[in-house]
This record gives sequence, structure tokens and C-alpha cells, in this order.
Amino acid sequence: MNTLKSIDGWNKFSDLVKALNASCDWLIIRNFENLNDDFIFSDGEDIDILCSNINLFVNVMNAKKRKRGRCSYEVLINNQIVPLDIRYVGDKYFDPLWAKDMLKNKRYNEKVPVLSDKDYFFSLLYHIKLQKFYVKKEYIPRLNILANKINLKKIDYNFVYDDI
Repeated sequence: MNTLKSIDGWNKFSDLVKALNASCDWLIIRNFENLNDDFIFSDGEDIDILCSNINLFVNVMNAKKRKRGRCSYEVLINNQIVPLDIRYVGDKYFDPLWAKDMLKNKRYNEKVPVLSDKDYFFSLLYHIKLQKFYVKKEYIPRLNILANKINLKKIDYNFVYDDI
């Protein structure tokens, strides 16, 4: 029997990505750099996703709601429960025009749709300064790498710690 969604979970992350790419307009917002079929999730880790149609996306994945909030889901991959935060165009996580542009400008990292370098830089900055109360250490070097990729030179990243 050949079905699109996996009722008992997905064998591999790459199988899920293939099904989603064939059916949905979506991307991973951040922290995609190490995702692969062998990735093991630690406590507090999740996959942050943006999609154009939440109902289609959740149905294709066969994702289940979590209790943590309106965008919190989980999916079974290789017998591992993978937490997801699924955002969609119009949910006010990002400006809807920017969210549409993010999807339009996406690029692929090993077949995984991700933000363009420019959108990644500005969405990470937005995330750090407006959506969170703290700055993860790994975000500062990532901002620097992204800034160089989009030709923003000589930025003092200490400003991300300054909320005055």
C-alpha cells in the first residue's frame, strides 16, 4: 500500500522531507544546519517551521498537537518523538508579506527548504531581539557568518545584548 502520510511514524527525516516537498510550501526557519537522518533531539530542541497552509502541512506529516501552545506539534521519526513549532502565513509570528517572501525566496540545504541567507539573518535578529528574552551563544557567530554572506561588514554584535 502506498500512502502519502505515515500513520506509524516516519522511518527517516529525509522521507518526511521528501513527502513535504512534494505536497507543501514550507521551510525550516532556523537551526537546520545539523538536521539529518541520524539527528538525536535533546530536551528543549525542536524544529521551527514556516508553511503556507497549516492544515495541509499537519495532515501530510501526520503531526499531533502538543500541550505547549497553539503552534506546538510533534511527529514520530525513526521511533523518536520530534517536537515542532509550526508557523504559517497569517499567524502573526512574522508579518504576512514577509512570510510569503520567505517562502518565495527559500533555498535548499540537502533537499531541506530553508530561509535565504538574507531572510535567515533578519529573522534570526528579529527572533533574538523581539521574540526571546535571552540570546543563545550560537546565534552570535551565526549572525556573523550570515552577515558576511549578505555583504554586511564590520557589525559589532554586542548590540544584540543591549536592550536600551
